[in-house]
Order: sequence, then C-alpha cells, then structure tokens
Amino acid sequence: MTSKPRRRAATTRLEPGEHSIDRNTPTERVLKGQQVIVLDWSIRLLSGRLLENKRTQGRTATEVRRKAKATAKRLLASEGGGSQWTPTDPIERYLDEVSSQEILNARLRPDSRRKYQRLLKLLREQLAGHAIATAEVPDVLVTAIQRIAAEHGHETGRQAQHFHAKYVAQPLRRHRLLTHDPIEGMSLNLRIHAPQLTGPKRGGVALSEAEQERVLVYLLELDPGEGIPQKQRGRWSYETRRAKQQCAIDLTLLQIGTGLRLKEALALRWTDVFYDEDGVMRVNVSKDVAKTGIARQPAVLDSRVQTRLEERRARARRDDEFVVGAPSDPLKQWGKTGNGGASQILAELYMKVAKKARAVHMDFQRTHLWRTTLNMRLKEAGVSQADRAAQFGHDVETNETSYTDKTDIRAVTAAYRERHNTDLKSTGKATV
Repeated sequence: MTSKPRRRAATTRLEPGEHSIDRNTPTERVLKGQQVIVLDWSIRLLSGRLLENKRTQGRTATEVRRKAKATAKRLLASEGGGSQWTPTDPIERYLDEVSSQEILNARLRPDSRRKYQRLLKLLREQLAGHAIATAEVPDVLVTAIQRIAAEHGHETGRQAQHFHAKYVAQPLRRHRLLTHDPIEGMSLNLRIHAPQLTGPKRGGVALSEAEQERVLVYLLELDPGEGIPQKQRGRWSYETRRAKQQCAIDLTLLQIGTGLRLKEALALRWTDVFYDEDGVMRVNVSKDVAKTGIARQPAVLDSRVQTRLEERRARARRDDEFVVGAPSDPLKQWGKTGNGGASQILAELYMKVAKKARAVHMDFQRTHLWRTTLNMRLKEAGVSQADRAAQFGHDVETNETSYTDKTDIRAVTAAYRERHNTDLKSTGKATV
C-alpha cells in the first residue's frame, strides 16, 4: 500500500491552548507487523510551554484525530487546573457526561433522581444543536424553559430553571466556562406559556362520604378474578393477572384506610405494622420513605380495612414480606412504573371502580385522591390541622413536628370511627 503524500504542517506559532492536530496529516506506518495510522502533533499548554513530538496511532485517520484531541484536552486540564471542556463543545455532550453524573453523585431520593433525569432530558431537547457558549446566554435559556413550560406545565418549567442553576450552571462555573448563572434571579412568568394545560388536573379532589363508602364496600366484595378471561394471548398467565388485581385491590384499601402515598404504601413491610393500646393497627413510615423526610406512624382509620389487612398478614410466609409486594413474589417490592407496574394496574382498577361504584372522579383521579378524601372526612369530624398533618405527613410548612404524637393519632382514629359509626347507624347499615 502506497502512502499518501504527507502534508507539510503549518508553521504558524501555536498560541496557549492550541494544538497542531488538525494541521498535520496522518500517515500509514507498519509497527510491530501491523498497518496503523500515525499522527505526529504538538501542543502549547496554557502556561506557554510547548510540547513537541506527540504521537497518536489508530486504525483510521478519524480515530487518530479523535484520540489525539482527547489527549490534548487531558494535557490542558492537568496543567494549571485548566478545564477539559471548551466553550465550543456541544452542550448536549456536556449534559450527558457532566450534568448526568452530578445527578448520580448527589444524595437524592429515587423519585427526586428520576425527576432530575427527566428535567435533564427536557433541557437537552431544547438546547440541542448549541455549543456551550451559545446555549448559556439568557435569551436561549429563557426560550428553552418557556418551551418546557408550554409543553409540560409551568411547574415543570420552574423546576427546569432550578435544575439548570444547580446541575448545569454550577459545574460550568467549576470548569471556568461561566462566571455566573445567566438566568440567576430571573422571575419568569411561565403560566402564560402553558395555555393547553388549563384543563383537568389530578389532585385536590375528594370523594363524597357516600362515594367513599360505595368504593370501600365494592372493593371489599370484589372478586380479583372478575373480568379476567381464563385464556388470553400475552406473556401473563391467568393466575398472574388475577394476583395483580388482588394486589391492586388491597393496595387501594390500604390507601383508603391510611392516606399513605403510593410510594409509602409500596415500601411497607409487615415488620412496619404494629398496634396501639386501643388495638388500632398503625404503620411505621420511616424518614427514608416519607416524602418530607419526616417519620410518622399513621393509623388504619377504618376497621374493615384493618380486618382485610389482618387476613392478608395471616397468609404471609415471613415477617419481612411487603404488605402489598410484587404479585409474583411478596418478598420483592412492587415496582411503581413500567408494564405490569402498580400505577398501570391501579389505573385499570380505578376505571372499573369509577363505573361500578359510581365514583366518577376515579376515572381520572389516581391514588392521591385518598389523601384528599380522608383529610376532608377528618376535617368534617373536627380534627385539627396539626393532627391531620401527623396522620398524612404533609409538607414541612404544615407539619411542624418531626415525629408523630401517639395521642394525636389515637384522637384522629377515634374521631373518624365515631363519625363513621354515627353516619352508618343513621342509614341503617352495620357499624364498623
């Protein structure tokens, strides 16, 4: 194989931070019996010192130049604390390699980590095609965040602005590519950019007392095999599909009885369950699981739900099983998302319950519905806001205590059950 004529390198003096990789021509050589491509190049460090006779080899000219430039960046970064990143590098690559690693290194709850990874993806989509220098200017960033707000809601836009400050601007400052966050302190009115999101929203909706009772009775009597065909194409057997519906029913009853968030309910093991002096079932929600980071011990407010959970506990093989674990193995936690995950199966169940129990909100609302509903029942029973916060684990501004006071929860349970018994007696139904 004949070698191509070697192009003479430019003689222009290299400035600090520059290299001759793109000036020089890779050549073919035989080294140790193998045909390789070799590139000789030089680089002037940021201090002004010139390093000559650097050599990089590879299989193709493209590979050689890429490897040589990577070496040049490392040399610049190691000398005098310089950064391996330059203003002309693609912002997408910076987000992929630096911001994503910042998220992984941060001490975050799994839900928060997933949220930030989603925000990273949204911001990356909006800044695609920009270099770091052209992306990190006010006009471009504001437009990107406004588009995120328009497509995903003003709250997501607000979160994207916060995400940029912490996981993009901060590392860019550390790499000496920014002196400050270009949109720091800016007040962006993002609501006006999301007109299509002004329709129905999940949350903030409560069932009436009659609807709540119909749903509870329907779920307690529902056969988990109802509506599931014995033979159906697909990866799931009849037994598996039936087990999933049973788990969804009992998980919903657990939430109806306690107001636990879905994440909290899925993390609950039988070792977290105990009884107070009045024989009321209580559960430990650790600070690692609680959304607010504050541990609490909510009660099972409805005795019928308590009986159902006790029946489920009697079938448990081990104390460390999840209260409502994975349908195939209760020793494993049931995943919240994905095909066959809790959210998907619950959504299917809610659509059925909405029709059968005449609870219209359940065709759209999801598991947060029970926190709002129980909060309304307790408020109607005269329970104070502080005591309700102890049961539901509201945000830090609402729940001023760092633990659940046992007396408060006993009062909450008593108020709920007394009101419920009175209402059922007036309608001629059996008491709980």
